[in-house]
Amino acid sequence: MVSPPKDELEALRNAGKSRDEIARYYGVSLSRVKRWIKLHDIKTSPEPHKVHLSARNKAEKRRAEGVEDGLTVIEKARVILGKRLSEDYRGYLLDGRPVRIDTLARAAGIIIPELP
Repeated sequence: MVSPPKDELEALRNAGKSRDEIARYYGVSLSRVKRWIKLHDIKTSPEPHKVHLSARNKAEKRRAEGVEDGLTVIEKARVILGKRLSEDYRGYLLDGRPVRIDTLARAAGIIIPELP
């Protein structure tokens, strides 16, 4: 398929359409749309791209919203550490190594209050 006119592609990008949406609009593959954009030297849309939060940022956001009230230290650590935290017959593992709960809490940035 011949590339559509540059101004047409630019109008779609400036309207906030993603490359996937443009590919569906024209009924072509995503790689073809990428080639067209490169061929016409079209800059990305002025719309800011969504930033994906890391697991730690999500946990900090939840903590700020007070969502994690009632969660145990391990539950909080699971949210923050994600796939880094696992469990087997030896206990809890951080990056494949056995660790104590206080080490998990420190790695996750969780402060455990001292007992009186």
